[in-house]
Amino acid sequence: MADDPNWVIIGQFGRVHGIEGFIRVHSFTETPEDVLHYKNWHLLKNHTHTPIKRLQEKSTAALFLVKMQGFATREAAMQLTNLKIAIPKQDLKPLSSQEFYWFELIGMEVINKENCSLGKVLDIFSTGSNDVLIVEGNKKHLIPFLLKRVIHKIDRQKKQILVDWDENF
Repeated sequence: MADDPNWVIIGQFGRVHGIEGFIRVHSFTETPEDVLHYKNWHLLKNHTHTPIKRLQEKSTAALFLVKMQGFATREAAMQLTNLKIAIPKQDLKPLSSQEFYWFELIGMEVINKENCSLGKVLDIFSTGSNDVLIVEGNKKHLIPFLLKRVIHKIDRQKKQILVDWDENF
């Protein structure tokens, strides 16, 4: 949610489930069930944030279902489909200086040890064993997020990431 630095998207509503107003939630949090730990949900629609309250939640290993206040029927819940769920950034758990939320890295400039700009972080994905930065500049780079081995320094103030990475990779 790069356009509003005070909010973070933590999930998105999916399909409705059943006839009682339950709807699926797709979690964007590192540990999927963490999406349910945040209480201060807001709907993100047309660049506005509207508070929304959960009445009920159900979860299985692969599925998170919620019933939202004001959307207690299947038809009403359908209005939520594909809308993003945001929380105020201040509600995030504090991290150590060596930990980062993905949204903090998006848009940072990536510079190699030869002081050559490789571009900016466009996106990040997880391979299971490590995360990978998608960096776009003169060409696209896929840079593994391996602290100390590849990622040498992340400067939140300068919005820069120093990497040990050849510009021709």
